[in-house]
Amino acid sequence: MSQELDSIASVLYDGQTADQTQQQMEADYAGALLQNDGANHLYSYYTQYEDLAMLFEAALMKHYDDIDMDIAFAGKPAAEEPVCEDYLVGWGERNRIAAESVKGRAEFAAESILPGATDWSVFFATIVGMPQSMVVGEDWCANLTLGTGARSIRDDAALQNLAKRPINPQDRMIP
Repeated sequence: MSQELDSIASVLYDGQTADQTQQQMEADYAGALLQNDGANHLYSYYTQYEDLAMLFEAALMKHYDDIDMDIAFAGKPAAEEPVCEDYLVGWGERNRIAAESVKGRAEFAAESILPGATDWSVFFATIVGMPQSMVVGEDWCANLTLGTGARSIRDDAALQNLAKRPINPQDRMIP
């Protein structure tokens, strides 16, 4: 429902030029907009088809592989070649399809696209779990290990390598 996030999606995914207000938008403000809306992901605002796809993707990942999708907003890093640790989370959430504002839409998407594959109402009522807030002010890498049983980034060579890999800031930055 957010017109502001709809406009941001047009900048990020449709090549529109960001206005001054969009360029100055803080991560926590964008997160508050998403938190209070029914979307699962920022890409959901691009088109109604992507909204459906993002809901369905998250439902399938959770149902079949018990993987929770993460969504977060971070400020623009000061580093010229930023890595994962340079992105400080201003707002983020894991397993957003379990949020009350999103759950019904995710269930509808899953049932509409893959009816009869499972009892989606039972899945969303009892199995999907709860959303988990990311730690604001912590970097993206630190937030990868949220939850019980999560791997420690300090103990996992693959996560250490991911944390040191440069991230192209143009991939998800508002120009």
